[in-house]
Amino acid sequence: METARQLGITHLLDGSVRTAGNRVLVIVTLTRVSDGAQMWSEKYERQLGDIFAVQGDIAKTVASRLSQSFGVSSTRTTTPDVYDRYLAARQLIRERRENPLNEASDLLKQAIALDPDYAPAYAELAQAQMLLSDHPTNYGSRPLNEARAEATRLARKAIQLDPNLGDAYAAMGLLNIYDKSSLPYYRKAVELSPQRSDYHRWLGQVLWISNRFDEGIAEYRRAVELDPLWGLNYDHLTGALLFLGRDQEAHALLRRFLSLSRDDRAKLQLLRSFANAENRLADNLRYSRTLEARFGDERLMQFYLANALGWLGETRAASRHAAFDPMTIAILNGNLEKVVAEAKALGPDFWDRANFWGSARLLLLMGRGSDLVEIYDRTRPAIQAGQVDITSVAVPELVLALQRAGRTADANRLLATYAQNTSQLPQAGLGEPSERSTRQISLRCRAVAMKHLPNSTSYRGSHLSASTRFPQSHCSRTLFSHL
Repeated sequence: METARQLGITHLLDGSVRTAGNRVLVIVTLTRVSDGAQMWSEKYERQLGDIFAVQGDIAKTVASRLSQSFGVSSTRTTTPDVYDRYLAARQLIRERRENPLNEASDLLKQAIALDPDYAPAYAELAQAQMLLSDHPTNYGSRPLNEARAEATRLARKAIQLDPNLGDAYAAMGLLNIYDKSSLPYYRKAVELSPQRSDYHRWLGQVLWISNRFDEGIAEYRRAVELDPLWGLNYDHLTGALLFLGRDQEAHALLRRFLSLSRDDRAKLQLLRSFANAENRLADNLRYSRTLEARFGDERLMQFYLANALGWLGETRAASRHAAFDPMTIAILNGNLEKVVAEAKALGPDFWDRANFWGSARLLLLMGRGSDLVEIYDRTRPAIQAGQVDITSVAVPELVLALQRAGRTADANRLLATYAQNTSQLPQAGLGEPSERSTRQISLRCRAVAMKHLPNSTSYRGSHLSASTRFPQSHCSRTLFSHL
């Protein structure tokens, strides 16, 4: 009971099973953690027969009893075979690793084949497809546009089958990762499925990227309260607190997770995140090497090590661990034409990763600002349609490129957007901007560009690195938090 209190659990559902011949007796008890009071206890006696039918019958009865206690209900039913596959898939998805995600996708496709009207399977499969995409926040290698197309179809099917399914709205939000356009979908998901900690976390990410820091922190806290053993929940909350300069709170949460969790992988990841955020390069490299040695089949662990090596200027070594991303390889190897090709291939999707490994800055510094302008012009219809958030496009590198192209009006509009966005940053912590006025921001970004402009045409990216969560300078503020 004490462990339950430490984890923030409010109620415990406990059960025991006894058999005698062809009879089975199941005793189920609901206990309130705060005072240990037994809220109710029920006995269910059945003939064994088909064990799955018995399981389904008792589960339905217990669910009905729980709904009376907590005022919740669900009308979504399916067969035990389908539900078992669905539950197994959800557990695999939670691991956030490519192979388990692929296994989960197979199970969910089997569930849909067995019951084509079971909406939760479509919604969960849509989420799995997005998590398997090659976006830097995700865990797979499937091209983002391809994954998004399939996920869109599945998410819409789920809503068609069940307009009140929170999982379906979460899947719709995930189509645009944590872009502001996802906000209404994540809000609906949290409203309909308030018990899902990942939906609170995703909502927190969108609020955070919208500079609504207090609201984002509140959602991250709720995610930790709902699932205090999921390392990703702590990673987002502690990262946000560090960004705001609330280091003591962040470290207290780190100590709490390390004491509660038995998941070595999650603990190492959180320790690495702290080292990365606090610029402890040696610790970052040490944790990243350990993670890669133990879990090297995961793209994420290769990313961590490439990131740590990149910060140290070890570009050749970093490139060996960056095979998951062609643009990263091109930047680390100084292949400018390949960087340009990859950036253009991404089109509008380039902007939410424009500072990933300094790609936008590299294009500007190597005299390819015209390519940034070209990508911007191709993105404008999506901006006008509300499909791309203008704040993700309003980066200093593009502002300078537009100025150099003589498009002063466009440059000034984006600079005003950037200045407004920057003015909302916190007054302390890692997110604190050094300058506030439009003129100061403009001058600082020009200074950064001139400081790093190489004298020769050779560019090895020795000062570039990927940041999973925090800006490389006050001229870039792209946050990469894994989903």
